Amino acid sequence: MRLKTALLPLTMPMLLAACLGGGGSGGSSSGQSGPLTLNSTPTDFTSFEAITANSLVEASAPTSVNYAADVVGGNVDRLGELSFLGSALRILTGDEIPPEVEGDDPEFEFGGLRLTVNLPGDTTIARDFTEEPTEVGDYGRLEIVGESEAVTDRLYLNEGEDLDYMAFGVWEIGLGEETIDMGGAAWGALTPTAGDNAMPAGGVASYSGELIGYNFQGGATTVYIADSTLGANFDADTVSLTASNTRALIGGAGAAGLDIVASPGTISGNGFSGNAINLQAAVDNPGLDFSGSYGGAFYGPDAAEAGGWFEVRNDGNNDRYFGSFGGARGEVVFP
Repeated sequence: MRLKTALLPLTMPMLLAACLGGGGSGGSSSGQSGPLTLNSTPTDFTSFEAITANSLVEASAPTSVNYAADVVGGNVDRLGELSFLGSALRILTGDEIPPEVEGDDPEFEFGGLRLTVNLPGDTTIARDFTEEPTEVGDYGRLEIVGESEAVTDRLYLNEGEDLDYMAFGVWEIGLGEETIDMGGAAWGALTPTAGDNAMPAGGVASYSGELIGYNFQGGATTVYIADSTLGANFDADTVSLTASNTRALIGGAGAAGLDIVASPGTISGNGFSGNAINLQAAVDNPGLDFSGSYGGAFYGPDAAEAGGWFEVRNDGNNDRYFGSFGGARGEVVFP
C-alpha cells in the first residue's frame, strides 16, 4: 500500500500516518463516544494495511534525534544541544478509506495528525496538522509536508511504497523563530521479542530502503537522500549500516562524501545501535575528524522492516549530518 505524496499545511504526521497506516483495532478508538478528534484516546498502530476510516491511531519511535538550532537572519547559524528522546505520530483518519486495488495507489483521507517530540527537561513539542494536502511534486518516495498557521514547520518523509509497518522522516519545527528544532525518527509497530512473529532466531538478512538527512555545513543546510542498506546477522546479533548514491533532494546534485560506508552495530532485543558512522569523506581524507552514532528498531512480524536515526558531527567546526532511514527485509538466509 502506498500513500499519495503531498505537502500539507503542517501535515507532517498526515503523510507519515498513512505510511504507518494502521489502526490498532480499526474503527473508533475504544471508549470514545461522539466524533473522534486528535485529543481522543488512540489505539496502537499495527500496520499500514490495517488502517480504517474514522479511526485514531498512534505510532511511537523508541528514540528520535533532535537538535536545537539558532537562527540568524533567517538562516540556521549554529546547531546546539543534541537530544535522544522519543516521539510519536497520532493519526486521525477521515470517512473514506478506499479498498486496496491491485496496481492502484490508494489515497487516504485524514481528519488530522499530530507530531509530538519529547525534549530534555520534561518538555515536548506538539504540532497539529490540517486536513487538506497540497501536492508539490515527487521526490521518489520522499516528500515534504508543511506549514502550521502560526509558524512554518516542515517534514520530509518516506511515502511508504514498500513499508507496511513503519515510516520515517525528518522535521524542522519553528521556522521563522529565533530557535528551531530539527530532527528525525522512524515510527511503527515494533517486532515482538517472543512468541508469534517474533525476532528471527538466526540467519542473515538485508534491509533495502532510503535515508534522508540534513547536512549543516558552513552556515548552510541542505537536505540529502540516499539509498540505504542495513545488513543484519541474527546469529551474531550484529548490524551494519551503509548508504550510497547520496544526492540533494532538490536538484539531485551528488554528494559522494556523505555516503556512509560500512558502520557496524549490535542487535539487542528488537532494537539495534552503532556507536560510529563512517563517512566516505573521512575515508578519502583521513585527517577529517568525524564522530557519530545510529540506532533504531525492527518493525512488523518477523522483523519485516527496520528503520531508525543517524547523526554525524565534527565538533571542531559544528558540521552536522543527521536524519533517519528505513527499509524492507529481503529473504532471511542461513549461511
